[in-house]
Amino acid sequence: MDLKSFETVYEMRSINRAAKNLYIKPQGLGSIIRTLEKKLDITLFERNQHGVTPTAGAELLHKRSEGLIEQFEEIQNEMEQFKD
Repeated sequence: MDLKSFETVYEMRSINRAAKNLYIKPQGLGSIIRTLEKKLDITLFERNQHGVTPTAGAELLHKRSEGLIEQFEEIQNEMEQFKD
């Protein structure tokens, strides 16, 4: 969920628009991004009145997270066979 949230903010360049797209409150999405930044110990986005601008760290995470999200979705689909 954290990576999907990150990707949505990255693509939309706005926490408010991304939050609407994800059907969560902007404060909640901001908290998810701040938690991810703390886990990685980097700033992912420069925030301003017009939205957010990805940092170099965000660019790297974006490149790496696309494949991870796809792999996780594949695993979720494969796990369906084990549900009762």
